[in-house]
Amino acid sequence: MKRVLRFFFVFFVLCSSFIVYYVYQAGHEEKSKSDCVKKENIYIHTVSGSTIQIFEKGITKTYNIDTKEAHLISPGVADIVISKEHVKKISMKPDTISGKVLLVDQTGLELENYGRIEFAKSFNVYSLVDGIKETDSSNIVVGYSNTRFVVADGKIQSALIDKAEEKENETEHIRVMIMTDNFEGYEHEKVKVTANRAFSIKEKEEVRHYKEGEKVEISPEKYAKVSVEEGGRIKLLSIKRQNIHPSYRGEIEIRKYKTGYHIINELPLEKYLYSVVSSEMPTDYELEALKAQAVCARSYGKSQIKENKLRRFGAHVDDSVSYQVYNNVPEDDKSRQAVKETKGEVVVSNGKIATTYFYSTSCGSSSSSKDVWYTKEISYLTENRTEDLSVEKTFHSFLNQREETCFDRAFPWYRWKTTLTAESIEKQLEANIELRYQANPTYIRIKKGNKYTSGKLNHIGNIKKIHVVRRGKSGIVTTLEIVGSKKTVRIYSEYNIRLLLAGKEAIYQRESGDEVGGLNLLPSAFFTIKKQDGKFYITGGGFGHGVGMSQCGANGMARLEKNYREIIHYYFPTTEVLQDIY
Repeated sequence: MKRVLRFFFVFFVLCSSFIVYYVYQAGHEEKSKSDCVKKENIYIHTVSGSTIQIFEKGITKTYNIDTKEAHLISPGVADIVISKEHVKKISMKPDTISGKVLLVDQTGLELENYGRIEFAKSFNVYSLVDGIKETDSSNIVVGYSNTRFVVADGKIQSALIDKAEEKENETEHIRVMIMTDNFEGYEHEKVKVTANRAFSIKEKEEVRHYKEGEKVEISPEKYAKVSVEEGGRIKLLSIKRQNIHPSYRGEIEIRKYKTGYHIINELPLEKYLYSVVSSEMPTDYELEALKAQAVCARSYGKSQIKENKLRRFGAHVDDSVSYQVYNNVPEDDKSRQAVKETKGEVVVSNGKIATTYFYSTSCGSSSSSKDVWYTKEISYLTENRTEDLSVEKTFHSFLNQREETCFDRAFPWYRWKTTLTAESIEKQLEANIELRYQANPTYIRIKKGNKYTSGKLNHIGNIKKIHVVRRGKSGIVTTLEIVGSKKTVRIYSEYNIRLLLAGKEAIYQRESGDEVGGLNLLPSAFFTIKKQDGKFYITGGGFGHGVGMSQCGANGMARLEKNYREIIHYYFPTTEVLQDIY
């Protein structure tokens, strides 16, 4: 009996020991596992003997390598497993692809000759220009091939932005989203083309060839590209600009989008400027004014390529006033001359390309970007007068002075006036205030008690009073209050004020004595307003937002034999004109 009990006791001890050991080992292994950290798509910066340096979230870290495959490690993208500052496992990702980027959105991109490729969950972007830094997909510039893409498991794991090769100005390209008739939107119902030389259409792997003058309607399942013989132009028969079908240099891309198509025109930047200058400034203006316009337009175009705002559509800019108008008026000899004689020149401030805004006509006072778009103060985009015109009485006096020395004095929109009925303003508010609220709710505020809070305006009632709440130092109206029988609303920003006060029904008497109608908004926000006999009388000056270069003023300076550099320096003080700094 004792022997049996002794056997069971020994058996119990042995089993307990095994259980304790097993639990200890399992816990130890679990702890070891919990100590391990997996880092995906990390950039290995340097490999030296038994150590590596990785770049992660702006910091370079050094780790020891505890793996037999250390000799296979090289700089690049990898997944690594780390425990106690030691690398236990490394999986290199050596496969890369590259090509022209056609489109970049939040979930993936489209690459020429590869099609659509999605991003991995742990996707990240490294810039290898001037060292290493972690960035994001907004810096993958469409239209260019200076990015390598690390691919594994059918997805893009990382993007490596390499230093772009030096490019001649003729080879730098810009991608322009072509809008529908009247610049109403991006989505075209159909696309029909022809060309003045032989052209081809590529869809998938098939290339179809056409003779000069043939008319073709294109309806690709996903994507198609139209190319023309060198020196030729592609004409879009499905849209009109100034009642004619516009012709385009370069190539035309068509992409299926929802229920219609997007159209993109890719062409050399310098040739793009030919039709920007002619569309933004009358080519009967002085050549030096046109040259100033060309330099400003080039500076703006280059900035927009870098900003890459329309990357989700595969473009840098569109062809409307939202960017700069392109090919609304065809290029001519004078617009080409202005571009060629300023080849590669841009406006520079503190080593960077300046923001070169321009507008039609000045009232004699330029505004700051801060007052117009509520941006931070920019030294060369500020008021050009020393006197403070923010006081009503002072600004009234200024409008009546009509300074003979103003460069815009001889142009029609230098001064203007109009008369609006309360009913017409109510109609304009009803038609547009909801859209402006959606664009930026903070710019539409309803009076509630003694406070003004952001909110939707259902109906203002009968308009009783309109008055200026705030002017900028330049005299521009930045806050306007409209008092109705039901609601009182404050409107912020010069664009909202111009749009919500007057529409196409308003008739303007200009400085030149003629009358003009059909405008979508008030000519400028440099105005005074008074009510008399139930009507609102508005007196104003200038045409446009009032920031940067006045195009009429530039022409006025050119008539006084100022050259384009002097014009640019006048409107953008503290800047200089240099050859491309990129």
